Amino acid sequence: MIDARPRYIEVLKLQPDYALIYQEYVGNGSKKPHDKSLSNLSKNKHNGEISLKARNRLHTALDWMLLISKKKTANNLKKSGQFIFKISMLTLTLPCKQLHSDLFIKKMMLNEFLTIIRKKHNLQNYIWKAEKQENGNIHFHIIIDKYIIYSDINRIWNNILKTHGYIDEYRKNQEKKHVNGFFYDKKKSKHWNKSAQLKAYKNGVRTHWQCPTATTDIHSLKKIKNAKSYLSKYITKNPDIERKYNDVKTKLCQRYSINDLPEKMEKEIKEKIKKKLSIIGNLWYISRSLSELKGIRCDISDNIRKELNGFRKKYVNKVIEKDFCTIFKFSIKDIFKMKLPHLSDVVRKYIEELRTVFYPPNELTGSQLGLALDIFD
Repeated sequence: MIDARPRYIEVLKLQPDYALIYQEYVGNGSKKPHDKSLSNLSKNKHNGEISLKARNRLHTALDWMLLISKKKTANNLKKSGQFIFKISMLTLTLPCKQLHSDLFIKKMMLNEFLTIIRKKHNLQNYIWKAEKQENGNIHFHIIIDKYIIYSDINRIWNNILKTHGYIDEYRKNQEKKHVNGFFYDKKKSKHWNKSAQLKAYKNGVRTHWQCPTATTDIHSLKKIKNAKSYLSKYITKNPDIERKYNDVKTKLCQRYSINDLPEKMEKEIKEKIKKKLSIIGNLWYISRSLSELKGIRCDISDNIRKELNGFRKKYVNKVIEKDFCTIFKFSIKDIFKMKLPHLSDVVRKYIEELRTVFYPPNELTGSQLGLALDIFD
């Protein structure tokens, strides 16, 4: 007689910031179905803000990206020498007033940019986040793990902008602005001094306003002490409606010599700000390769169980017992710091296998030399 009773085995799953022991179903019977598709669909409606669940997913994806990315050396084109990096962040903006819907720009422009980068630079791991600037234009922060020369990024995005009419509109605006020669915009002086504006003007005249450089940016993380915290801020922050309202309120109160605004006016202003800063459609996206990293699953051998029990005895307050699982509050990096050899071997093998897929040896050419460093470099 076939034993159809459900059977489970105890397994360990390692995530970047914690470990989990749970019972995994391996029997012949069927598990009790959990149909939550309708509730999940309703939860995925972002209402203009990144939810706690989405924030956790983004943090986890970033953690995996930092773990599996190898340190690489790249040639510094502005200064002699090289610099070391693991991941970087690109920003793509529009050079004039937004001419299309958020959905169009993401589907027809951002997607084309990523398609080109994927094909040309074998980009597999990336995260993007959409935001609205104060002028109402959409722009994108993209975290990648490849070295791509800035001029290449700028050329690709500007070509896409040109296809959809943004470069022509930018040229018309600049020619009108500088009709009598160089015009110094004092409103932008706080973030863009006169020397920088003059340099941009000369470059614009030289290229007939066809190659704006302000449409793209690569954020350097060399001087950032906590790159994870820095990047997390960019990809998980929500529109600061309250701060922007306070700026408007201050200006209106000064103009009309009053101390406060009527409640009805306050509500109307906040609604206008929220509408202006809201994104239509997806706020963020994690590449499939990162989304599929669900954690390191392994069977619990006697040696691994011994290491886990040792941690349990030493750090009682870092082990949480639940009804269907046990949570260990240590990170993957902690495994190596605590010198747990059997768990370390599991992690090392997993990451090395991933790196052979994401960073093949023949890909490391002149501008991306690669370094033979340890697993966390």
